[in-house]
Amino acid sequence: MRKHRVQLGLGLISIGRTWGARPVPVPGEAEALAFLEGAYELGIRLFDTSPSYGDSEVKLGRFLTGLSREERAQVSVATKFGEHWNSGTGEPFTDHSYDALRRTLVRSLDRLGAIDLLQLHRTSPEVLGSADLDKAWESALEAGVGRIGVSASDPASAAATLALGYQVLQMPYNASREDMGPALREAASKDVELLINRPYQAG
Repeated sequence: MRKHRVQLGLGLISIGRTWGARPVPVPGEAEALAFLEGAYELGIRLFDTSPSYGDSEVKLGRFLTGLSREERAQVSVATKFGEHWNSGTGEPFTDHSYDALRRTLVRSLDRLGAIDLLQLHRTSPEVLGSADLDKAWESALEAGVGRIGVSASDPASAAATLALGYQVLQMPYNASREDMGPALREAASKDVELLINRPYQAG
């Protein structure tokens, strides 16, 4: 029977913008840094963020600059492109064009220093098959991104991700999202790395 390695990661949407079933005020920089430092001390080494999470990337980047080279080498930083943040309206928006993806990538690298895992955000089967995405992946790998993957939120996109041979898939799975079960089981059978979000729904 195949054994799978399990790692606990930390999603960072709430340090950048209001989110969740019980929204709380977005923490300031000092509070966010203390939170990240506490998570690191407790053993968290996977941090997942996104440009569409308000100023989450900025806060994570400042935390990372406080780590030694040896400490940073133990951390895996995951971010995304495809969903963006309008700071004027305080709302996320989606744009999967090459120009938008490239601009986001450059900004994320500037904020984070290095990206261990870059994921396509708010995807669809059509976007996964686009020439713009292929070109954006090439740019990302040339820029030093460690690995690429997909963050899918619906069964069709998850199935397309697996059919195209991606080796990293982030997806929701919980008692109310059993529609993602087939993709979860297929991914596990193919040894695809799974990042499960919303295990307790949006709590």
